[in-house]
Amino acid sequence: MPKALIFGAGANGAGFLARLAADWGHDVVFVEDRAAPFEAVRRGYPIDVVGPAGVETVRFERVAGCFLAGESPDAVAREIVESELVFTAVTKEHLHEIVPLLARGLELFLANGSGVKNIVPVENMHGPDALLRAGLAGRGLEPDGAAGGRVGFTRAMTHVMSTGSDYRGSAIVSDDYAAEDFVAAPLIVDASVWLGPRPVRHVHFTAPFERMEQRKLYVHNLWHLAVGLVGWHKGLTFVHEAAADAESLGLADRATGEACDGLAAAYGAEDPASFGRDALLGLRDRVHRVTANPRRVDFVERLVRGLERKLAKPGYAPSAGVETDDRVTGPALLCLRHGIRPEGIARAAALALQLPAFADALARRGPRETIRRATGLLDDGPEGEFAAMIERGLR
Repeated sequence: MPKALIFGAGANGAGFLARLAADWGHDVVFVEDRAAPFEAVRRGYPIDVVGPAGVETVRFERVAGCFLAGESPDAVAREIVESELVFTAVTKEHLHEIVPLLARGLELFLANGSGVKNIVPVENMHGPDALLRAGLAGRGLEPDGAAGGRVGFTRAMTHVMSTGSDYRGSAIVSDDYAAEDFVAAPLIVDASVWLGPRPVRHVHFTAPFERMEQRKLYVHNLWHLAVGLVGWHKGLTFVHEAAADAESLGLADRATGEACDGLAAAYGAEDPASFGRDALLGLRDRVHRVTANPRRVDFVERLVRGLERKLAKPGYAPSAGVETDDRVTGPALLCLRHGIRPEGIARAAALALQLPAFADALARRGPRETIRRATGLLDDGPEGEFAAMIERGLR
C-alpha cells in the first residue's frame, strides 16, 4: 500500500489530511514533536465527522507509523523516501522546525530513490513552499536545482475546518468534505508544480493558484476573523455562539460581501464558476453553516489570535519572524481598486486594533501610527484611503 507522510498530528493533519490521503489509497505515517498528539494517533484514533445531517464518529485505523520528530531522524528520513506524498500541517510558526528532517529525507531520496515526490505544505498562509525551499537551500539542498525534476513543492489550501483536538478523550472534529453541501473542493492545489499522476477525488488543481489563495483568505478566513472579533468584544466563548449572534454575523457578512464583490470584479468574468458573485456568496454561506453548528467545538479566542499576521499587508513584517497572510488589507485594497468601499473590512480592522494586544500602542502612539505599524499601509493612494477608514472606526 502506498504511503503518505504527514508532518503534524493535530486537527488539520490527523482530522483532514489523513482522511484525504486514505481516500486517495494511502496509509499514513505521522511525524509529530508533541507527546500528547503522538500518543493519541499512533494506534488509530476517533474523528467526529460533522455534516449537514449530524455527526458520525469514525475511527481512523490506517496509521502505518508514528514518530516523535526529535527521536527518530533516520527512520523519518527513510519514511520520506518511501512515501509518495509528504504533507506539512505544523502551523506557520513551526514550519522551519521540520526543515532538517525534510532535508535529510530528500537527500536520501535523491541519492537512492527513484521517481518523483510532491511536498505539499497545507499551512493556511502565503508562500509556505518558498519558506521550505529557502530553508533547504540554507542546508545545501537546492530544490530548484538538482532536485527540480524529482521534487515538487506544491502550494495547497484547504476549505475543511478541523478542530476539537484537545487529546483529553474527545475526538478530533472535522468537516464531512464529501457532503453534498460542500461547495468547494476540500483541497485546492497548485497545478503548475505538481509532479506525476494527480489524485482525482476531493481535490481541485488550479493555475494561477494565487487567485484561489485569495478566495480562501478573503472569504473563508476573513469571515472567521470578523465573526470572532465581534464575538470577542461581546464576551462570547464559542464560535457557534458568535455565528448565531446578529451583530457578529452582520459584520462578517458585510465584510466578506465586500470581498466577494472585489473578487468577482477582478476575476468573475474570466472564471464565473469559481469567482462569480453567486459562487463566492455560496462559499461564504457554507462557512456560516459549518461554523454555526453547535456540534463543532471551536473557540472565539482562537479566531482572534495572531492579529499581527492577519492585519499586515503582504511583504510587511510588523515584527521579526511574522509572516503575513493578508486576510484584511488584501481584500480591502482589491475592493478599492474596483471602486468598492470596504467599510465592513475597515470596521473589522478597527475592532482588531481595539483588542488588548494593541492597547498600549494606541495609548502611546495614537490611532494613525498604530495603524501604520500594525498594517504597513502607506499614507497615500488606496492604502492611505483604507488606513483613514480604519482610523475613523477607532474614534
